[in-house]
Amino acid sequence: MPGSAKRDRRAEESANHQGDCDVRDCSAERDERAHCARLRAQAAGVEEEPERAQQRGGGRRAEGDEAGAGEHHRQRRLEQPVGGDGIALDPTCVRAAGTNVTGIYATVPAVDAERLDTAKPVIAAFKTEFGRPRDFGPYTLAAYDATAVVYDALDRAIKAAGGSIPIRGDIITQLASTKGFAGATGTFGFDAAGDTTLRVVSIFKPAASRPMSSWTWVDTIDYSNTLPY
Repeated sequence: MPGSAKRDRRAEESANHQGDCDVRDCSAERDERAHCARLRAQAAGVEEEPERAQQRGGGRRAEGDEAGAGEHHRQRRLEQPVGGDGIALDPTCVRAAGTNVTGIYATVPAVDAERLDTAKPVIAAFKTEFGRPRDFGPYTLAAYDATAVVYDALDRAIKAAGGSIPIRGDIITQLASTKGFAGATGTFGFDAAGDTTLRVVSIFKPAASRPMSSWTWVDTIDYSNTLPY
């Protein structure tokens, strides 16, 4: 094949490949937005409107198509894996995925503190004191608030004891009764089961196929009012 013909064929193949990638990228972006919207509706305790669900699903399907549709969605779930916070902190996931990294998501059961105005002064002070990038992570501000709420409970227990050293049980009682504590990550307390009332899940995706690249924020789902189970 003459050299010019080879170059033309390679250019055509490259254009076709880029077109396929653009279609996949747009489809992944639409799926991402739709999935996050469904999660937000679930967190708000709102059922998805039948018309909207039908539009999202591409209209009504004949009964004979249901099995095929179920298999299609099962394969899509396998093609777009969702993992816990461990994969967002471990470069092994991105390294193993390679060029298939698009469509992988990680959920972190905490707010993305870097997106909160209330957390910015704390983050700035922390990074001034601890300058290495690896010193700051998804749970740094959660640990900060966890420590602060314990100190707050200890202070209340000391005051309740008239300035004397309180017993352990009194401190636990004060901690469990915490309501409306204003932390860097938000205002929270504890429910009857001892769980935080600030029930937030942040969704992240890899920024690139480079293992050491940081993951980027996609969306935040707030389950504070309604749990998904």
